[in-house]
Amino acid sequence: MTTALLIIDVQQALCSGEYACFEIGRVINTINDLSARARKAGVPVVLIQHEEAGSPLAHDAAGWQLAEGLETSPKDHRVRKTTQDSFYQTNLQKLLPEQDFERLVICGLQTDYCVNATVRQALKLATTWCWRAMHIPPSTTVTSAPKTSLPSTTRTWRT
Repeated sequence: MTTALLIIDVQQALCSGEYACFEIGRVINTINDLSARARKAGVPVVLIQHEEAGSPLAHDAAGWQLAEGLETSPKDHRVRKTTQDSFYQTNLQKLLPEQDFERLVICGLQTDYCVNATVRQALKLATTWCWRAMHIPPSTTVTSAPKTSLPSTTRTWRT
């Protein structure tokens, strides 16, 4: 079974300053461990970056860059997106079937926005493309200390 790892929105603007996500250091360390194991196993890694004109996430702005401390490889795939759903109007949907992926492991920022939208779309596509989407809870986070349980979000994705 072929697997791919999606790393969503681990960008400088969401990792420091005003918009820094909850426990971001722990999350980046967890993602680095996960991506290192993926690369060692030959699993493709896809780095997905959100962009929004006129914001800290404007393309090529300092905040748009991948987060300091996030480990990457020149072999990693890159996807640029402008909505919460990493599949919508991006090359991700073409990239995955082309590589004959059957399982997606999804992590990144922010659990309550882009990770959620991407997991939901992956599950929707899975019914057509026979994918299995997996979310790794310790490798995602939200913008502030969670007021609700993150496991409850994960349960929603599994239904």
